[in-house]
Amino acid sequence: ESDVQFGKTQSVEFEPANVTVDIRNESNLDVNKTNDENLTAVVDIENVGSLGTEQTITASLDGEEQSSEEFDLAALESETHTFELDVDPTDDGAELMIESEDDSDTAEIVVFE
Repeated sequence: ESDVQFGKTQSVEFEPANVTVDIRNESNLDVNKTNDENLTAVVDIENVGSLGTEQTITASLDGEEQSSEEFDLAALESETHTFELDVDPTDDGAELMIESEDDSDTAEIVVFE
């Protein structure tokens, strides 16, 4: 006897690519300009979908884009990236936003001299 069945199909559903972002060090975004420091944001980027994708991740301060990077992520792949942004004391209290096409995360920055 054979266990082979003819004429039956099974559908497989794929979750579209979905890239999430998370500011890993959001509780530590203090910048000391006396020491000429830049803002360092460590970001976890993950494709939680079952299809690969290429997306641009942007870093903005108060809605103004400061930096962007292109990422090519396979299904379920994650990566940690560091954004280095030049800020000045007038940026104190600004909102840092890290954004993919699918998700965003925000944090307030502190700049002091």
